[in-house]
Amino acid sequence: MPTWDPDLLEFEARMARRYRWLFANWEQAVANEGRRLDALLRSRGVRRVLDAACGAGRQAIALAEHGFPVVVSDISVAMLAATRAEAARRGLRIDYCAADFRALPFFGAAFDAALCCGNSLAHCLTNEQLRAALVGFRRAVHCGGILVADLRNYEPILRNRPRFHFRQMHERPEGRLLVFDVWDYHADGTLTFNVFFVEEGPEGWTTECLSTLQAPHLPEAFASALREAGFEPEDLRVTNAWVEVVAVAV
Repeated sequence: MPTWDPDLLEFEARMARRYRWLFANWEQAVANEGRRLDALLRSRGVRRVLDAACGAGRQAIALAEHGFPVVVSDISVAMLAATRAEAARRGLRIDYCAADFRALPFFGAAFDAALCCGNSLAHCLTNEQLRAALVGFRRAVHCGGILVADLRNYEPILRNRPRFHFRQMHERPEGRLLVFDVWDYHADGTLTFNVFFVEEGPEGWTTECLSTLQAPHLPEAFASALREAGFEPEDLRVTNAWVEVVAVAV
């Protein structure tokens, strides 16, 4: 099994300008995350938050709008730039750090909570990488602090092996934009997610494909890795599409 996706940084750089189109309505997606995270974190007395794989900033922007001090990190400088631009557009203050979440530079329990959302942990291509990421999150939060994380539920994906996944069609003044996935399954157990953006323009249609390699960490193994890293899952929700966890640092 490969231990690193050589195309990850290119994927992230190209996705940074496309990320908002993964959602039917970007503004609504940010607002929904804000309400969800505000209720979750404020009820636990959380103040200082680390978003360890911020992407284009959906969670970080939402948290900053609700008044949380946020530090964001991402392996991709393009994603950090996208988050910075969105924060500036909204007049928000966010602190930034370029870092691979498998080797976070945060120590000393500086945070009340850490986030790793958007299926980011699937970029850990081995169990060892997953554990390293979770241990880094544990170092970053104090005892009693929490980790909020999610993964796709890969159990039905591996059972049914779908090849096509439709995401969105956007009606825009400049033309329609279709977003969909084609999934490839490999003998070593990894998957390649090929995300297509098919865009209508004045000269016709153009297609851009962004591909990323992922590892299908299953719910039981994810819960076990959390415990090994020093977290106790407090709320582990498994739906047909997602595995969502709130875990307490012990």
